[in-house]
Amino acid sequence: MYQVYKVLPNETIEDIAKKIGSTVEELYRLNGELSNSSFENGYIIIPVSKKSLYETYIIQKGDTIYSIAKNYSVSPEILLSLNGLDKNDYIYPGEQLLIPKENIYITKEESINDIHNKTGLSLEEIVLNNKDLIVFPNQIIRY
Repeated sequence: MYQVYKVLPNETIEDIAKKIGSTVEELYRLNGELSNSSFENGYIIIPVSKKSLYETYIIQKGDTIYSIAKNYSVSPEILLSLNGLDKNDYIYPGEQLLIPKENIYITKEESINDIHNKTGLSLEEIVLNNKDLIVFPNQIIRY
């Protein structure tokens, strides 16, 4: 499966390959030889990433949301929200938690500009990384 990718200003094919977890060779295979003039501020075809955005963690005896969050360098609030838990919920050995593999942001009642100001990402990057973006409270935004 493939999708169209808008090349950002000053972005190289090497940058894109690394960003999407592909190779330069694969991008050239899909797009033919790209000249600098056709590449800059243009569109290319990229493979849809098959990598998962999350890993699964099996809760062990003695684990807490806070200890797991610390081990994975993620906020406890993100772990709770991502897994549909409340701060007062118990977790039990053998249960599974989703752990994000990349930075995510969970929205509150705010605008896309508020998210831009908090994350430092351009509006274009936010939209490109979140194709079906409609911002509601408690929505997960990848960055």
